[in-house]
Amino acid sequence: MTGEGSLRPEVLTLYYAGKDPFWDTEFRMTGNVVASEADIMIAHSAILNGNVFTNGDVEISGAADISERLIYAPDGRVKLSASAVTGAVIAHEFLADGDSRIYFPNDRAFLKTLPQSIFSSGSDEETGGSGYRRLIWSLGH
Repeated sequence: MTGEGSLRPEVLTLYYAGKDPFWDTEFRMTGNVVASEADIMIAHSAILNGNVFTNGDVEISGAADISERLIYAPDGRVKLSASAVTGAVIAHEFLADGDSRIYFPNDRAFLKTLPQSIFSSGSDEETGGSGYRRLIWSLGH
């Protein structure tokens, strides 16, 4: 993870409009992931230095590393399996097994890494609501 934005996930936001599961292989990424419906699987020692936003499910397993981040899946299920997350999890359902842990950092510095305007309010009827919701529904849903 080198380069100008290697420690700044807010520099890159990846938008995924597909429905197929996203990832599930070893990867290293600095940036935020916004998926309209896809399930996101972070496993096999993958490292994500960024936040996750999806209407699908999120599964974190196999010693994956997500540190000081937000996992936002308000309509989905977040499952930790033998992994740890430092940050916040917002989900419809949360499951943890196999010595999984979740820690909430006192400094909340991860909140400064969210994509710009992701939770901002719109001012007119066409784009009302949060930036996250506008992006989800503008993808043809």
